[in-house]
Amino acid sequence: MEKFDLILQHSPWLIPLCVILGLLYAGFLYYRERHNDFPQYLRIILMATRFLVVSFLAFLLLVPMVKKQSYKTEKPILVFAQDFSSSILMAEDSTFYKTDYLTQLQSVMNDLGDQYKIVSLGFGGDVNQGLNQEFNAPYTDMGGMLEYVQNTFENRNIGAVFVASDGIVNKGVDPYYASKTMTFPIHSIALGDTSQKKEIRIASVRHNEIAYSGNKFPLEVNITADHATGNSSVLQVLQDGKVIEQKKLNINRKQWQSDHTFHFDAEEEGLQEYSIRVTALEGEENTANNKETIYINVLKNKQRILILGKRPHPDMAAVRRAIESNPNYETDVEIFGDFEGKAHAYNLVIMHGLPDNSRRVQKILAQLSSNDIPIWFIAGPSVNINRLNSYGSDLNVEGNNNQVEEVSGVLNENFTLFKIPSDEQGLIPGFPPLQSIYGKYKTVDNSRILLYRRIGDVTTSSPLWAFATNTEQKYAITYGEGIWRWRLYNYLKTDNHQLVDELIKSTVKNLVAREDKSRFRVESPSRVTEYETIRIGAELYNESYEPVTEPEVEVVLTDAQGNQYPFVMARKEEAYELNIKSLDPGVYDFMARVQMGAEVFEESGSVVVEAVNLESLNTTANHNLMYRLSRSHDGKVISPRQLTQIQQIVEETDMNPESYVVKEYLSWIHLRWLLFVLIGLLTIEWVIRKLNGAV
Repeated sequence: MEKFDLILQHSPWLIPLCVILGLLYAGFLYYRERHNDFPQYLRIILMATRFLVVSFLAFLLLVPMVKKQSYKTEKPILVFAQDFSSSILMAEDSTFYKTDYLTQLQSVMNDLGDQYKIVSLGFGGDVNQGLNQEFNAPYTDMGGMLEYVQNTFENRNIGAVFVASDGIVNKGVDPYYASKTMTFPIHSIALGDTSQKKEIRIASVRHNEIAYSGNKFPLEVNITADHATGNSSVLQVLQDGKVIEQKKLNINRKQWQSDHTFHFDAEEEGLQEYSIRVTALEGEENTANNKETIYINVLKNKQRILILGKRPHPDMAAVRRAIESNPNYETDVEIFGDFEGKAHAYNLVIMHGLPDNSRRVQKILAQLSSNDIPIWFIAGPSVNINRLNSYGSDLNVEGNNNQVEEVSGVLNENFTLFKIPSDEQGLIPGFPPLQSIYGKYKTVDNSRILLYRRIGDVTTSSPLWAFATNTEQKYAITYGEGIWRWRLYNYLKTDNHQLVDELIKSTVKNLVAREDKSRFRVESPSRVTEYETIRIGAELYNESYEPVTEPEVEVVLTDAQGNQYPFVMARKEEAYELNIKSLDPGVYDFMARVQMGAEVFEESGSVVVEAVNLESLNTTANHNLMYRLSRSHDGKVISPRQLTQIQQIVEETDMNPESYVVKEYLSWIHLRWLLFVLIGLLTIEWVIRKLNGAV
């Protein structure tokens, strides 16, 4: 049943004007027309057709719409969600799951299709439509599947959901909690094998992704075993196929676990492959989880940072703690009078309370400048202003050391050198003021000012924390002491030092980063999983450093066996992009090459493709989860060989079709039949005039 209502976007009192307009136009055209002598009845017909056309066209200017209201009935929806993770085929009856099981399930769904709307889903990692899939998903996210059902069929007539799985969930939220808001029955088809088998496995391997040449790095391995009391195994760590450490494992309990920590020297730079394995037990069926391969990137060394203070100050400790939360940095703290090292041997020097009047500090500044070593000055009232001003022309202050003022900071939203740390709670305006030099500060490019000076309630355009360059050398100046109080205030308000530490670490990162002036730049991930896509991006610049994409960029990928795979990067706006899928686990080196005119540019790198073994870590079906899920939603649990019971379960469930109202708003100007009516009326008028010689 359908119902139609007329809706106008303008006053309905304008409709009579449309009629009057049509009458006037038709009357003026045919009663004032004397050179065509039509019979009276034809004149009336012609006038009527022109009246209808003009009136209706005028009516369309009122933007009329039709509200169409119809009533539809929807069958109850039955959702069948099938787990296609690889653990399903690790059970004893794997052949049954690959052949007869899916055929029988499809037959049941076909039988129910007359009375119900059937929706079939396959899940593992992602959720896909239909059951025409392979049992090869690398992990199981049942909670994600239930959230997909909830979001996709919200406010729809869902009668029941049937979940077919072994209950081995290794990703996402707990299905029990993901289904909390669901009001329909959830039935389970409990797949897999719940029998406990003799097994030993590598439960987890913990390690750093980065190590530094010349240092030691830890490797922690957790081993578990089930139903193997009295058995023994050997834990081995291999590098380049050679055993470098091993331990004998004696299993003395039914449920046994053991932790082992190794320390290795990081010697050779680059990606290093380590294999961890445990020898299989006698009669052990699943050995896929007895080995694991990891990769550690050994870098040349850490970035060395020197904090050099005129005298001991709590700011120095606060800055050091913030910097050392990043493992890529190694920090030394020295008092200027006791320092005997070479400042230019560091990647960054942070000077607190310096420069002073001594000649030695002037000599150190000259060495740093000649070697382009970046400096961060934390310049309180004790610095020599003249020497600080002479260091660079971008940041200067006219003042004297005898006058001190307390200054707070205000974040500059137009700062562009790096992403400003988020201050959602508005902590910075409340930070305790710094002890600063009173004077007149030179205004610089505001895009390089991190914090403006605020004196009392007045925010100035003068810098409190800013960045500049001295020829090729980068430097920053914080005009004040007392950062340690900021860090304490940050912790008092938020139970962490995150905001202040981010300001410090971002400053350090910007200063130590070398500007990339190369004309061919390639970026790639350092590691991906075997099911992820490797995305390599590239940028090419001409001599004026304008991006170009005309030349073709070739990439050659080489695996550990020396096999080479050539690719050509796709052009994308002002850059290049290459997406590589479905690579086996291992280390891959790549070489990107492009020729622009007579110049040839090459960039190389490496990518680690890591294996995903989540499904093989535990192959014992977790039917307790399936029972718990179904019982909490008035559902039932059946085995995969009881699929014929689904018909009975559905019949016993209270499910009825639902009727609902569908409202549609249609603009008359989009109704095609009206166009044909108007064309028909104009055609009638034209034919009559043609036959009477009036055309």
